[in-house]
Amino acid sequence: MTIVNGMMEPTAGETSHAEQLAVPARVRLYDYLRGFALLTVILIHVLAGYLSNRTTVLSPDWALTFDHLLHYAVPMFVFISGALVWGRIREWSLEAYRTFLRRRLFVIVVPYFAWSTLYYLLRPTANVGQFPASTAAAVRQFLQLLLNGHIWYHLYFVPMIVLFYFLTPLAQMVLKRSPEALLLGVLAIRVFFGPSIVLAFEHYVQYDVLKPFLVDVVEHMSFMAMGGWYAMRAGAIRHTLERAWPAILALGVAMWPIYTMGEIVIRNAYAERVYEFVAIGALIMGFAGAFLAFEHRKSRPGERSRMLAELSYGAYLAHPLIIFTMRKSVGWLGIGTWWDNLVFVACFFAIVVGVTLTLVWGLSRLPLARHVV
Repeated sequence: MTIVNGMMEPTAGETSHAEQLAVPARVRLYDYLRGFALLTVILIHVLAGYLSNRTTVLSPDWALTFDHLLHYAVPMFVFISGALVWGRIREWSLEAYRTFLRRRLFVIVVPYFAWSTLYYLLRPTANVGQFPASTAAAVRQFLQLLLNGHIWYHLYFVPMIVLFYFLTPLAQMVLKRSPEALLLGVLAIRVFFGPSIVLAFEHYVQYDVLKPFLVDVVEHMSFMAMGGWYAMRAGAIRHTLERAWPAILALGVAMWPIYTMGEIVIRNAYAERVYEFVAIGALIMGFAGAFLAFEHRKSRPGERSRMLAELSYGAYLAHPLIIFTMRKSVGWLGIGTWWDNLVFVACFFAIVVGVTLTLVWGLSRLPLARHVV
């Protein structure tokens, strides 16, 4: 069994066209993107303190721009899930749906619950929040945070993906008829109805439980649809992406500075949401095209990229623990001023990546611990 982005994936197809009868053994593109997205997520979390406190090297505008540029990472993870889950067309029955959910939820929910429990216990130490006075209140708070994914800053990804799993048959009904209709329809929900949906549910369900979760879903479901669209159209657009990826990537990179620095002023909220989707989508598709072009030149699959992809879900869950521990150690050692040095930040990032991957690799080989990564 291969754990792919929190999913049990015994095989993966190069494309997921409805008419495709045979599925190739692996899609190297998704391995490259998954590993790249993981490294970017870790970089975002390592740089968070540096970018917010450091203004002599980067002005606040450039710090904000750089931060926005990196935030394609979680949408890229969602894009991959869309391609591998929504874009893999199946014949559905009630039993098939149960089997699908049972397989997917086991490999994603069990690690999520284990790591969420650990992070919940660390919340007071990290000054994230204090435990309620009673045990019953603490359990209730834990369950609420578990449902909306906000026990720790990175965990929101998992409940969001779980909901997308439940929606898979509905999404595939539309995908089989028109991938473009699914993409544009979901984007329209984000652009025109997202805030209204969140506000409407806020009146009926407790605010702390539902609103953060709904915001995450509304902001990311369009990238799930984009992944499904790509899987259905991969064969038709692959060569175009391989040739045009520099221009697509340049577009995604250029859209952020002219936006964050006020060169373009968008006063319409609908247009702003479209602009943000296009900017992030261009980055994702640009990187996808780059990796396709890279893969096309390779004579054989990269073992390191495959291993990084297989460890990505566990590493996504575990890396904030390593960052938290190392930041505490920096404080205890009295070398907090070293954060002003970019060389130190780069070394910190490299150590976090190395320790995280080593930890997850080790846990994956222990019979009692392999299910938590």
